[in-house]
Amino acid sequence: MFWQRGAARAALSCAPDRLSAQELPIERGPGVETVKSSREIEHMFDGGSRASHRLLIVLATKRSAERGPGGRVAFIAGKKLGNAVHRNRCKRVLRGSARRADAPWAGYDVALIARPATDSASSRDIDAALDTGLRRLGVIQ
Repeated sequence: MFWQRGAARAALSCAPDRLSAQELPIERGPGVETVKSSREIEHMFDGGSRASHRLLIVLATKRSAERGPGGRVAFIAGKKLGNAVHRNRCKRVLRGSARRADAPWAGYDVALIARPATDSASSRDIDAALDTGLRRLGVIQ
């Protein structure tokens, strides 16, 4: 059957001895604890501090002591940005920038909101914008 030959061909082309360095599985560290509840995100919008940049918006709220010393991060890309592929790319770019900036930040819940320029900006520019926003809000020194 045709599908069997195709499946066998696909299995042969994915043999471990044929994988390049870029195709090898990547071991990832522990993930960032994220804010998932829409109620908590709404609370961040209502009571949080905001720092805007042309590449992203940073919202931060202090965590109460009863919730523990750790921080959480939310990655938001609204439908105005475009289709799902574009929004997911923007969130992936923000997650990478947050990871490089040592997220989560102790004592704060932080929301990173993508803007239309987020997708096409370099990682260096996004890292600088995130650093500027976090410093403005007092999350980092």
